Amino acid sequence: MSNATTWIQLQETPLSVDDAASFLYTPAAGGVDLFIGTTRQWTDSKETLKLEYECYPAMARAEIERLLAEAQ
Repeated sequence: MSNATTWIQLQETPLSVDDAASFLYTPAAGGVDLFIGTTRQWTDSKETLKLEYECYPAMARAEIERLLAEAQ
């Protein structure tokens, strides 16, 4: 789902920070703030070797849209 104020996208590849910034940019705003989360390599003495995420796309999209409606 994408329109002038909403961008919802489920994908298996990393999100392009440039694409996100371009979507958020507007001359009416004084700035754009992006949070880019990363995974720490170590938690106490345990090393993170990999992360795997999975979802049921139809359910994930429905929940994202529900949260979006609530936020709006």
